[in-house]
Amino acid sequence: KNQLEELLPSLFDTLIRLESLDLSSNRITILPETIFRDNFNINIIHLSGNRIEMLPEYIFQDLGKLEDLDLSQNAIQILQKDVFRDLYELKLLKLSENDLIDLPIGIFRNLHHLTYLNLKKNKLEHVSNGIFNNLRSLKVLDLTANRIQELTSTDFVNLSNLKELWLDQNFINDIPEEMFTDLENLQALMLQSNNLIELKERTFTGLDNLTSLLINKNMLDTIHPNLFSFTPNLQKLSIDSNKFHFLPEKSLDILDQLIYIMLAKNPWHCDCSILYLALWISENQSKVWDTQPSCRGPGNLGGLYLKDMNFNNLCDGQWASMLHLSPRIPVKNFQPTAYAGSNDTLN
Repeated sequence: KNQLEELLPSLFDTLIRLESLDLSSNRITILPETIFRDNFNINIIHLSGNRIEMLPEYIFQDLGKLEDLDLSQNAIQILQKDVFRDLYELKLLKLSENDLIDLPIGIFRNLHHLTYLNLKKNKLEHVSNGIFNNLRSLKVLDLTANRIQELTSTDFVNLSNLKELWLDQNFINDIPEEMFTDLENLQALMLQSNNLIELKERTFTGLDNLTSLLINKNMLDTIHPNLFSFTPNLQKLSIDSNKFHFLPEKSLDILDQLIYIMLAKNPWHCDCSILYLALWISENQSKVWDTQPSCRGPGNLGGLYLKDMNFNNLCDGQWASMLHLSPRIPVKNFQPTAYAGSNDTLN
């Protein structure tokens, strides 16, 4: 937290035993390519909160002991493919709050010990094919608040040690089935604030150890009845602020480890189709957090809590829907029609 704007190329040449360097919150715009050339023992470099727009390709050359690199809150637009080439022992890499649009394939190829990668609040529009494939030690990957629209089935392969995946606040509209298959140790998946409309049956295949799932603030109006059968250890589930009218029958029954669920701010339509959810809420009141989910309609049911609904409220005169006959057609009282010139009626 000074006002440094420029660093001389030879500034740290004599500090051969330097282990930690913090230049955060200055006004640095340019880093000389040879600034760290003699700092072979350095473990920590913090450069966050400056005005750096680019990194020389070999600025971190031969820094084989570096474990913690913080480049967040700068104005970096482009990263050269070999900029992290020699950082074999790097464990923490923070690139959040920059202006990155793309990441060159191979940029992380030698970071075999990386456990934490933060790319939050950049301008990434996609995840380059296979760019994370070599990060087998990675435990946290944060891609929050980028511009990602599409995911492919190979975006997160080989990340078997990943525990947290943050994909919230993007523009993702679809998730390929089975794309998380390799994430066998994933515990938290953040997908809130995207453009998701539907989640298919095998979307979460392989996530047996998932405990937290946030899919709130999307445009979901349907999920497959077996969606959560692939996340049997789920403890925290947020599906609030979507467009659900109801949830499929038995869709929550598999979640016997559930501690809390958020359901509010959906346009729940209180007819027979929501009976399953209403009864589930009534039986699991302690698990429903935040605002109580309420009926959007129809008629005078609007505003009433789902927990107070029962068969008589929801299914009166709707026996056909209970037999899964769809669509329901309102039946009017039948009036016999008389033929002209006849006293006979049609029965």
